[in-house]
Amino acid sequence: MGLPAGSLDSVVSEVLPHYTRADRLAVIYQKKHTRAVNGVLYLAAASVTIAVGQVLFFPTQAGSCPSTNCPISRGLSPPRTRARRACNALVAGTNRAW
Repeated sequence: MGLPAGSLDSVVSEVLPHYTRADRLAVIYQKKHTRAVNGVLYLAAASVTIAVGQVLFFPTQAGSCPSTNCPISRGLSPPRTRARRACNALVAGTNRAW
């Protein structure tokens, strides 16, 4: 009732190498993708570690505002650019913070 055993040999011999190559390429690129994802995750962890180290060991240079009148140090939360301009204006001695 089905196909004779010898009739599939020509089809299998023609198609099987393509499937084998595709499977090998899939394994190769899966490994490359996994390495890339791991690299990105390690870089993210390293950047957080560096930022924390900068805040701990160099607190005056870690992007914190040097003035006590700064809106950031007072607990206000304006948008970042406005807060940065306010800090720079206070440090420079001008009154045009906002």
